[in-house]
Amino acid sequence: MSARDVPRVTVLGTGLLGSPVAVNLRRRGCEVTVWNRTHAKAVELERHGLRARERLTDAVAGADAVVSLLADGPVTERVLLDGGALAAMRPGALLVQMGTIGIASTERLAAAVAASAVSLVDAPVSGSRVPAERGELIVLAGADEAVRALAEPLLRKIGRRIHWAGDVGAGMRLKLVVQTWLLTLLEALAETVALAETAGLDPTRFLEAIEDGPLDLPYAQSKGAAMRDRAFDPFFPLALVPKDAGLARELAAGETELVAPMLDLVIARARSAIEEGHGAEDMAAIFRASRRP
Repeated sequence: MSARDVPRVTVLGTGLLGSPVAVNLRRRGCEVTVWNRTHAKAVELERHGLRARERLTDAVAGADAVVSLLADGPVTERVLLDGGALAAMRPGALLVQMGTIGIASTERLAAAVAASAVSLVDAPVSGSRVPAERGELIVLAGADEAVRALAEPLLRKIGRRIHWAGDVGAGMRLKLVVQTWLLTLLEALAETVALAETAGLDPTRFLEAIEDGPLDLPYAQSKGAAMRDRAFDPFFPLALVPKDAGLARELAAGETELVAPMLDLVIARARSAIEEGHGAEDMAAIFRASRRP
C-alpha cells in the first residue's frame, strides 16, 4: 500500500473508544467496517454509514488497515491470533494495535506479525470518548521507520498528536508511563477532594485555589468537579483501571528495580470501589473508595 490516505479500514472492538474512532474515520472519508464480539453493538453503528460484519475474517478481508481497540491483551491475542484475523488480512495491510494490552501481549503479537506479510504499528492512545469522536486522541506509537510513513495518514485522522517513541513496543511502554502519571494523579485527587469534604470545605474552594496557578491541571479541574458532584458518566470505566495499573506495575517489576507503591494503592482503591458496584462508572469513581456518598 502507499503513503496516501487509507480508504478501507476495519475497526475491531466497538466499545467506548472503538465506536467513536470508527465513526470519526467514516466522517473523514474512510470506508469503515466494524466488528465486535457482541455483534449487535457493531450493527448499531450502521446508522452512521459503517458496515458491520459478524464473521471476523470477513471483517478484515481486503482492508488496507485494521485498527484493534479491544479490551485487553488476552482478548486481543484471541481475536487477532487464535481467531484468525491476522491470517485473513491481505498482504501489505497495516495492523494498528491501539488498545492498552501490555508488553507481553505486544511482543507476542509482534512475533506473529513478523512471520506474516502484514506491517504492525504499536499505537495505544491517550484520551477518552470525546477526543475520539473529534479525532483528537494522543497517539503513542512505535513502528519500523519504513512503516511510519504508511501509517501517518491514518493516525492523523485519529489523533491530533502522534508521538513516535521508537520501534514496536516503545509505544506501549510510553502508554504505560503516561497511564501511571494519570492514575496516580487520579488517586491523589480523590484523596484531596475527600479531605476537603471531611474538613468541612466545599471542594470547589480547593479547585478555585489551584486554578490558573502552577498547581493547576485541566484534568484536576474536570475530574475534581466530577468527584464533587458525584457525576460519573463513563468516559473511561473504572473497571479497566486495575488492568492498566497492573500492566504498568508489571513493566516496573519486569524491566527495572523500581518500587511503585502508588500503583499498588491505585489497584487496591479501584478494586474497592468496583466491589461496591461502581465498575461501570467513570474512573473518577475511584473517589468512592475514599468517601462514601
